[in-house]
Amino acid sequence: MNKRIKQLVAKKGLAERNKKEIEFEKVLLEERYLAWVRAVLRECLDAFTVVKWVPDRIEVD
Repeated sequence: MNKRIKQLVAKKGLAERNKKEIEFEKVLLEERYLAWVRAVLRECLDAFTVVKWVPDRIEVD
């Protein structure tokens, strides 16, 4: 009986550890995804940034 209780406690501990590992992996994936989104948005903003060219002098006909 005592051995069975120890096994159940060990399983519960393992399940808790696995649950924490899964949560940690979710956080890592979320951070990686957010970093990717930031990089994509940064690239888009760089691509659509309009650089205005101002001539040194304006000639009027």
